Amino acid sequence: MNGGTISENESTSIGGGIVVVSGTFTMEEGIIKGNKALLGGGVVLLSGTFTMNNGTIQNNTAESTNGGGGGVYVNGGEFILGGGFIQGNQVPNGDTRGGGVTIEDNGTFKMSGGIIYGNTETNNALRNTATNGAAISVHGSASYTGVYEDFGTFPGTTNNTLPPIP
Repeated sequence: MNGGTISENESTSIGGGIVVVSGTFTMEEGIIKGNKALLGGGVVLLSGTFTMNNGTIQNNTAESTNGGGGGVYVNGGEFILGGGFIQGNQVPNGDTRGGGVTIEDNGTFKMSGGIIYGNTETNNALRNTATNGAAISVHGSASYTGVYEDFGTFPGTTNNTLPPIP
């Protein structure tokens, strides 16, 4: 994906925006926004590789009461976040897992860059924190590698908010 927008789609099952069952999907630019599904409102990865070097996964919703992944749901394969934003995604219906990213079972999430920020789960946490899983939630035999921190205020911003993303 080198540009464009995948938006306002709805699935009664998984992956409101994109479902990767096998193979490779690379996101260099573009926006995945405003999609809804039971699991993985924006992206679902079941096997294969999803590489995100830039772009935005934003304002997607996972509506399940057991599973999460408002922005991204990884249940197999490898998601590589090298750049871009996963922001403003939510899990509103009784689940406390991964407003931004949920990693389950045999999934792997590697973060070497990018920003995961401002995602919410049932408790309406406004900031990503390790205790409530609003940013990243890891379950079962899944794995996460990368640097996690609560970024606080970014340069040039106030009130712990990022500048608007297009």
